Amino acid sequence: MAEDLKRLIEKIQKEGIEAAKEKASKIEAQAHAQAQAIISKAKEEANRLLEQAKAEIIRQKEATTNLLRQSARDTVIGLRQELLQKLSNVIKKETHAALKAKDLSEILIKLMKECSKETGSNVEITLSKEDADKLTQAFISGFKEELKKGITLKTSDEISGGFLISYDAGKSQFDFTDSALAQYLAQYVQGRLDDILQPASTKTKP
Repeated sequence: MAEDLKRLIEKIQKEGIEAAKEKASKIEAQAHAQAQAIISKAKEEANRLLEQAKAEIIRQKEATTNLLRQSARDTVIGLRQELLQKLSNVIKKETHAALKAKDLSEILIKLMKECSKETGSNVEITLSKEDADKLTQAFISGFKEELKKGITLKTSDEISGGFLISYDAGKSQFDFTDSALAQYLAQYVQGRLDDILQPASTKTKP
């Protein structure tokens, strides 16, 4: 009887140990599977975050590049406006100075000589009052005959320098005032300035 009891106890112990080992193996397998799933999910999340970070870096790089381009364009535009303003001021000043009374007198004398050759001419020359006063003694007294041939001298408060000339009694006019000449020169200079600044602006492109 004691022998049977001993074998029974040994059997129970053996079966318990085997059951415990089997259960431990299942737990270990489950734990390993869960660990692999966690690792796989972590890798996927890491890859997702990495791709997201790469995309953000590219976006920020593009945004920075666009910002630099815009800044460069704004700088060129600001420089262009500043240069044009300064050049415009210089052109106006120099144009006005170039049309001083002496030079203007020589121009008008030549014009009046040419106009006086035409019979039936109906020419009007319009000056600023200041220039007209300065030029009166310079040439008007010497061209009384020409003035009788249909050449009329007029003054205008809207003219600061230079002159207007009409060959059809004021119906149409050719503008040689300082402001018109300065505007023409400014347009020419603006075109030249754009040619100079254009290569600088294109260099900002990648």
